[in-house]
Amino acid sequence: MHPEDVRELVSEQFAELERMLDKRPELRVQHAALEDVDIFLNVTVETNASAQLTPGELQGLGGEKQLIIPSGVVPGAPGGGAMLLFVGIPQSVPLLGQKTTRDLLLRVGCDGFNGRPPLAELLRPEDRSPLPDDEWPRDPSGQGIVPAHPIYNRKFFCRPGLREFHELDQHADTPWDARRESSTIGWIVVTLLGELQTRWTMV
Repeated sequence: MHPEDVRELVSEQFAELERMLDKRPELRVQHAALEDVDIFLNVTVETNASAQLTPGELQGLGGEKQLIIPSGVVPGAPGGGAMLLFVGIPQSVPLLGQKTTRDLLLRVGCDGFNGRPPLAELLRPEDRSPLPDDEWPRDPSGQGIVPAHPIYNRKFFCRPGLREFHELDQHADTPWDARRESSTIGWIVVTLLGELQTRWTMV
């Protein structure tokens, strides 16, 4: 698309996004701005607090203490020669009744839309510098937020509808062209914000 056509389309879809956000106060978007073809959203993320678990470390969880054992193979009963495989040991656990909040800036890059999907990047709201990887939200299930994108060399939201997702070779069976006619910027952004508020945790 011609750059002017992209700007016009993004402007129209940004107006629709603003209307959607007005109806969704639970997404906690404090401010939305369109700058050329980039959308900037100041959002306050409130999630259940969590604690990182370290192998061998004694943690107090809900009043109980337990020893965290790393996943792996350990010897079975003496003389039995069996081996036990421990899997699914969580890397973090929610702290029930405790909330944590963080102000973030979400940049949605819409250059080339809708010939190419939008890009989503978390920034520090103070100076718009990239949010360091260790400050990104975490997904307790290990899905949805992935480190080290081969192109952008940072953490990213691995979600259909976003450029980072569709540029990965392993998602070649889910091409952007198959969904772009039904994917608006508003739908993509509101879905991402919902997951940011409900699915992922801030540490």
